[in-house]
Amino acid sequence: HALETADHVTNGVVAHVAHVKSALGYGNIDRQ
Repeated sequence: HALETADHVTNGVVAHVAHVKSALGYGNIDRQ
């Protein structure tokens, strides 16, 4: 269960970082 929790947290962090970058406009910069 610990390993599954770690994976869940990691996925959550990755998703959060991606969302923050998108919110800050990094996604738009990458597309240009």
